[in-house]
Amino acid sequence: ASPSFTSELDANLTVAAAIARVAARYEVAPAAVAVAWVLRWPGVSAAIVGARRPVQLAGWLPAAILNLCDADLNEIAEAAESARAGAGPARPSANGGTPRAYQAGARGPVAEPAQFEPGKKVGS
Repeated sequence: ASPSFTSELDANLTVAAAIARVAARYEVAPAAVAVAWVLRWPGVSAAIVGARRPVQLAGWLPAAILNLCDADLNEIAEAAESARAGAGPARPSANGGTPRAYQAGARGPVAEPAQFEPGKKVGS
């Protein structure tokens, strides 16, 4: 394998590990944190995601209401910066992006996980 492939893979895995830690705290899939992070960037009002199977959508749905706090954004940014992953800024502004439907609630900053069960229609 090319040395650049290995170094870029290592950097991406470092960022993925940070995203997974944040996801574990919120009890959501890492995909939800990744999409919520994208939605925090100023000027971004939507994120386009793809799935091969409908059940994969359940991993992204919590992103619509996930409110990543500054500590979450800093953890992901620090991982990206320390691994030298990507180019440009590693963190969206604290107040940028799409407003979230919910702030921190009794269980945390996302709606109850039952709303995001694989194979179940949202809102049913």
